[in-house]
Amino acid sequence: TWAQERRQALYEALGAVALPSTSLESYVPGEPYPVRGVARVNGANMTTDYLVWSPLSTAYKDRLAYDDLPSRDGAGKFPYQRASLNRSLKQTLINRCLIDAVVYAGENGDVIRQWIKSQVCAGLGGSDRQGRCRFASGGAAPNTVLVAESLGSKLLADALRSIWAEYERSGRAAVQLSSVQAVFLLANQIPL
Repeated sequence: TWAQERRQALYEALGAVALPSTSLESYVPGEPYPVRGVARVNGANMTTDYLVWSPLSTAYKDRLAYDDLPSRDGAGKFPYQRASLNRSLKQTLINRCLIDAVVYAGENGDVIRQWIKSQVCAGLGGSDRQGRCRFASGGAAPNTVLVAESLGSKLLADALRSIWAEYERSGRAAVQLSSVQAVFLLANQIPL
């Protein structure tokens, strides 16, 4: 629902009218997916892609939810009682939030980094070929605005840096990145 809520808020703020092709979402359990929307704003079409990568860290999150699992001896649930504040912080902050940063920072984050990079590459008019962003010869991508939330700011920065490094010598990345009109980071990196 995060992507649909953000998309709706954006449309309302811009006075955009969603077009029937807005429901282009695809979902395969356990796989990351983009949520796409197409709307009409000031006489022009606007396409939005919200990148939902969280399924890539779900397995790691599930491993931390041992309070809700049967005890090792099979006699019932986790035998210890946590204080309510401790339980709440463990189940939300640790199990569902900070684990994303831990997974992303390590080697288990490689799959996340690669998926985000391929999606950013596509958004800039390229395509992912064997882990490398490839741009067809020609002009820059359509005008683009990049918005990242929370840890997404780190994911976006890493993806852009990786694409830039692949094309730094040829100057092609500069042509593609010239389509980026603005970057908004809706993130508080102090906790990270």
